[in-house]
Parts: sequence; C-alpha cells; structure tokens
Amino acid sequence: MQRFSSSGRAVALIAAAFLLCGALHVALYGVFFTESITQLFCGAAVLVWALSVQRRVTDRRLRRMLLWAAAFMLLYSILQYVSYSLSRDVLVFGRYLWYAYYIPMIVIPLCCFFTALSVYRPEEEPLPRVCVFLTVLAVLMALGFLTNDLHFSAFRFPSGVMDDKGEQRHSWLYILYCIWFGLLMAATLVIVSRKGSRGVGRALQALTAAPVLAMALLLLLGVLGIRPRVNGIDLWKDGQIFTFGVLGFLESCIGIGLIPANRDYERLFSLAELPAVILDEQEQPVYRTANTRYPFPENADTRVQAHAIPGGSIRWTTDVGPLRMMNESLTEAIQQIEARNAYLAEENRTQQERAELETRSRLYDRVSHIVRPQLDSIEARARAAEGFEAQLPRIAVLCAYVKRRSNMELMAAGLLPLEELAAAIRESLENIRLGGADTALQAAGHGEYPAGMITAAYEHFEDILEASMDSLTGLLVTIRAEGDRLTLRMLMQADAIEYAARPHPEDAGFTRQLTVSTDNRDTLVTLTLAKGGGDV
Repeated sequence: MQRFSSSGRAVALIAAAFLLCGALHVALYGVFFTESITQLFCGAAVLVWALSVQRRVTDRRLRRMLLWAAAFMLLYSILQYVSYSLSRDVLVFGRYLWYAYYIPMIVIPLCCFFTALSVYRPEEEPLPRVCVFLTVLAVLMALGFLTNDLHFSAFRFPSGVMDDKGEQRHSWLYILYCIWFGLLMAATLVIVSRKGSRGVGRALQALTAAPVLAMALLLLLGVLGIRPRVNGIDLWKDGQIFTFGVLGFLESCIGIGLIPANRDYERLFSLAELPAVILDEQEQPVYRTANTRYPFPENADTRVQAHAIPGGSIRWTTDVGPLRMMNESLTEAIQQIEARNAYLAEENRTQQERAELETRSRLYDRVSHIVRPQLDSIEARARAAEGFEAQLPRIAVLCAYVKRRSNMELMAAGLLPLEELAAAIRESLENIRLGGADTALQAAGHGEYPAGMITAAYEHFEDILEASMDSLTGLLVTIRAEGDRLTLRMLMQADAIEYAARPHPEDAGFTRQLTVSTDNRDTLVTLTLAKGGGDV
C-alpha cells in the first residue's frame, strides 16, 4: 500500500470533498442565492483536479484523455449551474440546457473507456478501430438529445409541458444512453482490472472499482427513490454523484500506477546519493538527500551548483576532481603532441629541403653531362694558339648552346613549345654572324611537342653547326611545324663536312629521319621528327 500513499491522499481528498458537497447541499438548502452552490463546488473540485493532472501525469496521451474528461465534467457543472440559477424562468432555454447535459454525460464514460485502452499502450500505437465507431455513435446520440423536440425519442411529455419537473417519460434514446453508460463503465473496469493484474495486487485493483461501484449504487438508489437523505433533503444530486465517482475512479488509477505520474518525490529525493538540498525562499533547507551536510564545502575539487524552482531553489555539489585531473592529463598530452608535431614538421621540412637539393644536384649533374663536350671545347678554344679573340665568335656559339640546352633541360616537363627551339637557334645564328657568316631563320607553325623532339632537333642543329663552324660563310635555317611532324632544314655554304648523327634511345617517343645532300660548297641538311616509334 506504500505505492498508493501519495495519490491515496488525493483519493481521500476527493472523498472528503464529496461528503462536504453533501453537507453543503443540506446546510444551504432553500437559502437565497445558494441554490446552486454545490454545482460551483463540483466545478471547482474538477478544475483543481485538472490542474494537478496537468502537472503530475507524464504520459502525454493519458494526460490528454484525463483533461478531456475533466473538461466535460466542468462543462456539466457549468450547464447545471446556468440551468438552475440563471434560466429557471426561461422554459425553452432551460429545456435545451437540460438536453445539453447529456453531451458531457455521453462523452465522459467514453473518455474513461479510451483512458483504459491507452494504459500500457505505446504512444505511437493507435487506439483500436472500434473507438471511431464509438465516437460516431456518441455524436449521433448527442444530436438525438439536442433535437428531442423534433422527434421525442429521448423524452416524452404526456402533460404537454416540456420541462424536467419529473413528469416526462423516458423513450428509447434515453434507454440507449443508460445502456451506453453501463456498458462503457463496465468495459472500463474490466480493462483496468486485466491491465492492473500485471503488477498490481487485488487490494489495489479493488480501490479503482470502489468509486465506480459506489457511484452505481447511489444512482440505483436514486432510481428506486431511497437515496440518502437528511431531514428529507437528498444529500447529493445525480450530477454530483456522477462527477465525484468519475474523479475518484480516475484518481485511483493514478494512485495504483496504471497512469504514470510524478509522485513520491520526497522519498526518492531522500534516497538519492548525489549531495543536494532543496531550499525555500528564505534559503532554509526543506529536503536533503541521504548523508548530505549543508552548507556545502567549496574547494578546487567540489563545485556547488544551483537552479531556481517554484518556491525556492535546489543546490547540489559536483565532484570535479576527476575532471580536473583529466583536463590536466589532456593539457599535458596536447603539449606533448604539439612538441612532437613541431619536431615532425621540422623533420619533414629538412627532408623536403634535402630532397630538393638532391633533385637539383641530380638535375645539374645531368645538365653538366649533356653539355660537357661543349664546355671542353670552350676550354680548348680559349687556350688555342690562335688567341682568344680569334676564337671568340666560336666560343660565343658554344656558350649560347650551353645556356639554351640547359634551359631546355630545366624546363622539360613533358612538352616544350616550338618557340623555345626557334629562340635557341636564333641566338646561335646571331653569334655565328660575329664570325662574318651570313645567317637567316624562318619559322612556320606553332605548337607544343615532346621535350625529347625539341632537344633532339636542337642537338642535331648544334652538331652540324659545330662540324662546319670553321669554314661556314652562310646559313639559312627553316623550321616548320605541321601537326605531329617537325621539320628542320639547314642550307649551308661551307666546306664539305662529315656528320654522324648522335644516337637516341629507341623509346624516345618519336621517329627521326635525317638526309644530307652536298653540291660543291652548298650542303642541305633535312631533319624530320614525328611523334611515335623509334628511329627511322
């Protein structure tokens, strides 16, 4: 029964309010301005209960069902008050208010039935389809009562006076309502009993049935004319019995745990292991958890936190010692990682610089190897017996080749433009003219070619130029680019030359064709290079 203790007080309060309502009805019976005080009392009790449901019940669907039931019970009390206090002399208006009583009287047992179906049902799972049928039937019944003056299927008036003074006769629609009310409340009790058997004892289940059975008994006594009276005055009207019976039933469902609600907070709070206290508005402790001493000590490892609540505040302590130690460990680990990252970054930079230096060194070694014959020739001509000035034009030609060929090697990234070959040959021809030879250059076309093709054309040109440089008097060079084909023609005026083309690798990526024809001192050299295959 400890489980029922907190909400048991609420059920006891409802029972006490029910007894007080009967006492007020007898005490104020016939007193002016107090005829409908009990209706107002019922409405106030329902409103207070609805506010507590809004605050306590945690299941949203069940809370919604209970609030709907409370809303219609409040409507019932309001209709009764208006009917008996404000419209007594207006027969037509009062009669329709009387008919309107049956709207909440039809809906309230339906809400109880829906509440029973919603117990232990997941919120995302819909209610059974029969609920739609019952809702439609409830609407039709309510319309039937409201339109009774058209068909008299609920009440008939043999005397011809259409009011609720007790002379009316009940018809089939009223009997249908009585069956509706009885079946729905019985079905509700059966469903609650079956669902309560999962974790609720029989004694607690009996508590839920007691308000409904008491309501049924008092209503039956009223039908038989032996309702409890004091001095000939009925203690309760049917509406008051109906309202408090439903309130007691629904509250008992909350009390035994069928409807989840916030309760026993004081006991749960006192059993908590977290050091915490609840203070009132004067900062005085009201509740505290087990083994909690207040005020709390504050130090580096303990943090006191607070949060405002209605009527005061709650304060608790948090042990931040492990968090502080973890933060210190993380800070130390971060510093170590940053130091290691700095070391790795410096090591990567050093390795990158070393790789760049090695690459540059290999590239320079390759360039030096390529132009080594020209460098040796420059050194030999500078020491020749003829003197440096006589050899200067030839040395200039060799120097131009060394510079241009080195540039080509450094620029080689797969493709070289035709303009680079033309510029290199033009510079060599300008230096040839220093020796008195006539030179000219014609270039047609443009585009990019594999670096091997450009360097091969320039090397052939240089080899032929060096072979004829001492006797050369005239040189006309033509460069033509046509699609994948590159043609270099050299018309020379010089003594006969002996030229052996230097070999190129078979996988150079281009084909090569070289022809040399001589007529006296005129020599025509034609070099054709095309993308694809090896030598021709």
